[in-house]
Amino acid sequence: MAGALAASVLMVVLVPLVKGPSRGDDTGWTGEKGTGRISLELAVVARGTDGGLRRLDSGADVASDEVLLLRYHATESGTALLYQQREQQAPELLGRFPLDAGTHDLEGPDGLAGVSLESDEGRLSLVLVAFAPGEPASEQDALSALDADGNPDARPGTVARFDVRVQSGQTPAP
Repeated sequence: MAGALAASVLMVVLVPLVKGPSRGDDTGWTGEKGTGRISLELAVVARGTDGGLRRLDSGADVASDEVLLLRYHATESGTALLYQQREQQAPELLGRFPLDAGTHDLEGPDGLAGVSLESDEGRLSLVLVAFAPGEPASEQDALSALDADGNPDARPGTVARFDVRVQSGQTPAP
């Protein structure tokens, strides 16, 4: 009987400690994870007119008859807006895409996302702006992220940029 009484006393003392603060306790912690930032990497391949693919490094030369295909690696799921930006011009929105955690081809409802270079020449930047669930993900938020200089923590979203130089003519040799 004394053992059962001792166990009851321990339960009365220990259970509230294990369960955590009571509902009336105003410590500020809700037990919910806040929104985090997506870590994002962008890789690009060029598809030539013959269907062949070649991996590109940022700053690479590409031909105007190629199509650029994008692949990303994200640490978590979210939403991304894809922009292209030509020299001395404002960014142009190409589309909004769902992101999945891991490494994936950038795809929309119509399949793989490809950027045609047909009418381009000179420097071209492809920019993917990613937002974690719970972060505002409007076009204005993405443009703010693109305009923000300096500290990446001071801007909304995560920005991954890939630059190429588009040349007229045939696909350059690898």
